[in-house]
Amino acid sequence: MQRVLRTTEEALIATDGKQRIYVTHFVPDRSFQVFAGDRPYWQMATALMGSQALGDLLGQYRVDHVAFGHLHFRDQPRLLHHGMYYHQPLGYGNKRLFEWHSHDWLTEWRDTLVTIDVPTKMIFCIKWLRSAPIFV
Repeated sequence: MQRVLRTTEEALIATDGKQRIYVTHFVPDRSFQVFAGDRPYWQMATALMGSQALGDLLGQYRVDHVAFGHLHFRDQPRLLHHGMYYHQPLGYGNKRLFEWHSHDWLTEWRDTLVTIDVPTKMIFCIKWLRSAPIFV
């Protein structure tokens, strides 16, 4: 996690003064996590969902938009730490685990899309962290 925080902070410093969009798979703020004390499996899994340190860093640098998934259910966009947070995962749509609201992949995918207005001269800096890209 320290590597992710260091690389993220470097990208945020380099883009100071610009509109920033951060996209990650993992949950960047504990307020989105589900805590189920009666289900030990979920207590263990919650520890692997994300990092509040990442959310604190994104808030410190006032990131405009943060998009993430990982929890497999959708929340309404939420203003948090001076930025808008979008939790819009696609989820599973198979026989073993069916989390969709429809039975059509394309409809489900369209329902997860979020539109963010960006300036026409926005600069994208893409840094790859093992399996998670950062878009700033």
